[in-house]
Amino acid sequence: MSSLNAAELFFEEHEEDGAAEEAIHKAFDAAEPALAARGGEVGLLVVPPGPAGLEFLDVVRRVLADVPLIHVVGGDDILFYREAAQVAFDKLAQLGPAARAAYDQLKRREHFTPHSRTDIVFV
Repeated sequence: MSSLNAAELFFEEHEEDGAAEEAIHKAFDAAEPALAARGGEVGLLVVPPGPAGLEFLDVVRRVLADVPLIHVVGGDDILFYREAAQVAFDKLAQLGPAARAAYDQLKRREHFTPHSRTDIVFV
């Protein structure tokens, strides 16, 4: 069993020139929100404590210099979290044409309302 934290393990696995930078780009891109944001994006990076975590943070700051990221030192893992801010309602699948058709169908049912939860049973 290894006592390496996630940052130490990352650098051990990405020793070749440019490998760490490429892996960071891939991880950051993989965390991209599925929806486009009107109000921009919120980004968070969590790194483990210790020298390797701080080194990872330094590499990220260099590689993603134009990206505003809030960074947190703590935990055992490396985490990129990206969230779309102020997503337009018309971009949400649950509010699109198929959802409208389902809503209209539910409204036509007798003794049923789509405006209350049906999964909660009172006894």
